[in-house]
Amino acid sequence: MRKTDSIIIIIALMGVITLAFGLPGLAAAELQLQEGNNGLWAINVYRTLANVAPVVGDPVLTNQCMLHAAYMAENKEATLEEDATKSLVSPEGIKCAANALIYLLPPNPQSLQANRTVDAWLESPTHRMWLLYPTLAAVGYGYKVTQANDEWVTSAALDVLSGIDFNADSVYPNWPARYPAPGQVGVPAYRMPITVWWQYAGPAPAINLTTTTLSTQAGVKLVFTANNDPNTYGGHKHITLIPDQPLAYDTIFVVHLEGTYADQPFTYEWKFSTGTTAIPE
Repeated sequence: MRKTDSIIIIIALMGVITLAFGLPGLAAAELQLQEGNNGLWAINVYRTLANVAPVVGDPVLTNQCMLHAAYMAENKEATLEEDATKSLVSPEGIKCAANALIYLLPPNPQSLQANRTVDAWLESPTHRMWLLYPTLAAVGYGYKVTQANDEWVTSAALDVLSGIDFNADSVYPNWPARYPAPGQVGVPAYRMPITVWWQYAGPAPAINLTTTTLSTQAGVKLVFTANNDPNTYGGHKHITLIPDQPLAYDTIFVVHLEGTYADQPFTYEWKFSTGTTAIPE
């Protein structure tokens, strides 16, 4: 079970009901933000875990992304554009598409809760670094489920670019952002990419592979692949460590990262856990 699956059932059902009856107007988008958007709730769960400020849902951006999600579900297409010849194209949906993370679950026997699309984005380093970008303040989140016979199509769109204050990057005090974050517990036990990233417009960091390690608290070193190429993950200035094997469950891990950023050396060391016991200071 994923971390966000603990969402209150009543709230989850309200989200599905809100999204089930055609295209929303702005008032429906506002209602979704206030009462039924467990996708927005899930985003802020992860941002809290990553020690960055929560975001607010912007009604105008949400309305745009609701329309783009409906377009993708109707046409069974994951796209960052809208085709004027296809059903449910709209000027508002086009605006969302240009700034969004998108998700489309092909036809399948059951629908997917909105918070699960956020779980999927967190598994992708590119999407994760946008979702948890420290100076992101407002988002638009749209989610749509359509049913034809016994098949469901689930789609989601999240505008992450319109609400970022890139001008604030230079004064943000807590670069680099990290996920899993220091002290985080309950991290899923799979080949979890460990991402460390700096402001988007800054220089690319360098990693010292000789001194960087990933190990258990008991001292067992893990083999991993390191990547710091901005072209790999959508231009983000990052260092990503990908374990060669799934992380063991109920285990505390230690990340020791060394390198340089803007010609200045750095060393970061922190712990996270795939279990539920708090990590001692």
